[in-house]
Amino acid sequence: MSRIAEKPAPVPFPRWPRGDVVALTVTKTVSTLLDRAIASARDAMIGRQSDQGYWLFELEADCTIPAEYIMMMHFLDEIDAVLETKIAAYLRAHQMSNGGWPLYHAG
Repeated sequence: MSRIAEKPAPVPFPRWPRGDVVALTVTKTVSTLLDRAIASARDAMIGRQSDQGYWLFELEADCTIPAEYIMMMHFLDEIDAVLETKIAAYLRAHQMSNGGWPLYHAG
């Protein structure tokens, strides 16, 4: 007899038509500028949601990840000079005029 519990069966995602989901979330008339902005953002997110209920976006990183990669490879003493040259060129290309780097794409 195994002491490990069996994995429970997945809970099915409710299959509501998209319009019904939106209708359930709207409780008042969209009247103010803030209400319209919230409704627009909500509709945009619902429009990008998969049929299974999740969202999937491409991961974007700032210059921190490549810079930390160079540092890690030096720490591990596994330096790839060709790759490091390419990463350094990428980092210099994204450096701002004040000498720093943005925290987000085109930041």
